[in-house]
Amino acid sequence: MSRDLQQTIVRDNEVSQLRTAVRAEEPREQSAELKRSGRGSSPTASGKKPKPKRKVWVTMLRWAVVPILLFWATIAGLYVGYSVLGKQPSGEVFQVETWKHVYDLIFSDADSNSYNDSDGDGRRQ
Repeated sequence: MSRDLQQTIVRDNEVSQLRTAVRAEEPREQSAELKRSGRGSSPTASGKKPKPKRKVWVTMLRWAVVPILLFWATIAGLYVGYSVLGKQPSGEVFQVETWKHVYDLIFSDADSNSYNDSDGDGRRQ
C-alpha cells in the first residue's frame, strides 16, 4: 500500500470516530438544554416517563361529579344540623319557611327584638 492510501484510511477512521463521539454527546447536550429550558418531553430528557394524556370524558366526568357531591353533602349537612343536632322534626329541614325564619333571626334589627340594654347589664327586659 502506498503511503497516501494509508494516511487516507487513518484519517477516515479518525473522522468516523469523531463523528461517533459527537453523536454520542449530542443527546446529552440536547437533554441538558431541554432540562434547563424546562421543555424536555422525551423520557430520556427528564429521566421520567411522560405523563399520559387524560381522556376528555374523564375530565368532564370530574367536572360533573364534584358539584353533585357538593350538593348532596350540603343536603346531608342541613339534615344532620337541623334534625340531629337541633333535635327538630326532620321534615321541617326542607321547608322554605324554616330557613326564612332562621334568616330573619340572624339578620333582624336589634330594635325589632325584645332586647333592650338601656341599663347596660346585658340582659333582656
